[in-house]
Amino acid sequence: MKPDNSIKAYILDATYGHSESVVEWETASAKFRYGLEREYGLPFEYIDIGTGASQPAFVTTVIEYAPIAAIALFFAGKKIEENYEAWARIFAKIQRFLKPGTRFDRDGSAAIAIAALEQKIGVEAKSFRLVGYTTRSMLVEPFDAIAANDERVEVIESPLDRMRDATIHVFEFDLGGERVKVFVNGSEVRMLRHS
Repeated sequence: MKPDNSIKAYILDATYGHSESVVEWETASAKFRYGLEREYGLPFEYIDIGTGASQPAFVTTVIEYAPIAAIALFFAGKKIEENYEAWARIFAKIQRFLKPGTRFDRDGSAAIAIAALEQKIGVEAKSFRLVGYTTRSMLVEPFDAIAANDERVEVIESPLDRMRDATIHVFEFDLGGERVKVFVNGSEVRMLRHS
């Protein structure tokens, strides 16, 4: 078992539900896993990340020993300037996994949110801080509705106890008086500005 401070990528099994029998699916799934291992040069393990129903996926460790101090300071609401280089390195390592069907845990999603703020809004990461974090489930409402919710997130919640495929990570940042919510659904990111 990998240490708790690792960052993982979870890739949904694209073969699930497309076979006539369990044997056909297992064969197709094994080929899919082999293709992932060839593409990324990393080992993948089977995992079920479904919520209420099965959702087969394959997981790999992208960063085995994530920078714990940088992550702790970020989720404590400190300005990112204190640990910017660490977040840039995290994003650089997970960037190649940003494809449809890939999911990330809280820390991987945070790196995606930080990079999106820099790239899409043009805000230098060193100038903002996290003021709220929560998760929402697409089993309760669709992503479009979640990403349109402009209610402030004022509490930084703990990470979920396990990875779930229907989870949307919601980050609220203070950009020096302006608030921006960033919604991360795997590789898909949406933003909502409010004051």
